[in-house]
Amino acid sequence: MKMILADENIPRSLVDALRREGFDVVWVCETTYRGSTDEEIIALANKLGASIITRDKGFIAQEWKAAAISTRLVLIRDIINAANSEAMARLIGEALEGSGQKYLVIEKGSVSSVNREKSRVP
Repeated sequence: MKMILADENIPRSLVDALRREGFDVVWVCETTYRGSTDEEIIALANKLGASIITRDKGFIAQEWKAAAISTRLVLIRDIINAANSEAMARLIGEALEGSGQKYLVIEKGSVSSVNREKSRVP
């Protein structure tokens, strides 16, 4: 089972949908890490061996400064709500299963990867 660390900016509806999809999700809001820095969240993800999902694009900038994430990062740029959480959870699952890329962006219902030069790769 793949582990995901969901940042505190990820809504409960998506966390619950990911769990229904079979992911082991640690949601920052349910831990003592609520309010932690990006660096602390990255350290927790590395400790757990978990991919990070977030809406905070600062994680990519932080990662590029420190090369700190040992797993994967999924940046969600789409609106997340109860109506689309199931579809978003499936998209995240497909992205994590299908792509070997370390940095993924979900935007406009599709997945792309990001390289260190901050350009999108199809």
